[in-house]
Amino acid sequence: MTEQMGAVILAGATGTVGRPLVAALLKAGYELITVSRQAANLGSSAHWVLDLSKPDVILPVLPGAILINCAAITRDGFDPALEAANLTITTNALRLTNGPVVHLSSSSAYDLTKPSIHARPEPNQKPKFLNSYSASKWATEQVVAAQAQRAAIILRPHAVYGDGDSTLLPRLRSAVRSGNKLWLPSGGRAKHAMTSIENLVQAVLLAVARVSQPDFTGQLTLNVTDANEVKLADAITAALHDLDKPLKIIGVPRPLAYLAAGWVELVTPSGVEPRISRYSVQQLGCERTYDLSETVKQLGFQPKPNSLASPD
Repeated sequence: MTEQMGAVILAGATGTVGRPLVAALLKAGYELITVSRQAANLGSSAHWVLDLSKPDVILPVLPGAILINCAAITRDGFDPALEAANLTITTNALRLTNGPVVHLSSSSAYDLTKPSIHARPEPNQKPKFLNSYSASKWATEQVVAAQAQRAAIILRPHAVYGDGDSTLLPRLRSAVRSGNKLWLPSGGRAKHAMTSIENLVQAVLLAVARVSQPDFTGQLTLNVTDANEVKLADAITAALHDLDKPLKIIGVPRPLAYLAAGWVELVTPSGVEPRISRYSVQQLGCERTYDLSETVKQLGFQPKPNSLASPD
């Protein structure tokens, strides 16, 4: 039996990342309080049914507990309501406890108008945003950073994949057209450092241990990815290996795709996810690799290789 450890509140416990985190935290011996909008039997000590996106929600408080916040609304396109909701989710999550914080952000908080080449976090530099989700992730980081009296670690994964993925893989499948054709900007040749759920869970557990140490009083923003980078086309082909016929990737010049996406966004109503966006073109068509040196140094992170495709 594992030794009982400190209390942890996990917001977003029923999501793609939340569920494997529940299992890992319970296995590690933490007293766990889970939070989601729906009732759920997750095996935690308590489950709080809360809609953190509502400004007037009545919140319980557990002083001194460690907060892990992986709750957020994920959607492409421009929508002020999405930005407001994600800000409210983070603000309310922070009110659940006055203890240390581990906040799951995203590589979308980087400036996606240009490639990310072994990028390092620059928390105080506001980038140009290509959708409301990116803007909200950067803004939630600022909300966490404003809690200067609290120890906090912000984690930025990129392209999270693995068992239970309800975002990346479904989007890829929906983009495949007749004849198993998939159009990709730059033909998917760009290098990406993706993040397996296994590596992300490892980083979260290490971050929880770090913020709970008495000598840790600061705030860190850290990248979390697999150990290696792969060509995007190779990773997508591997992820969609179960199609009835082999996937055929068709390259589209990125500048042309970007122009087309801008037009689609103009005719797409606010709050509706566009079929193609400048955000998706830039994410897929440019290199997205990230420096892990601080993550290794600060957390002792030992990332495993990408499990979809062989290293390039």
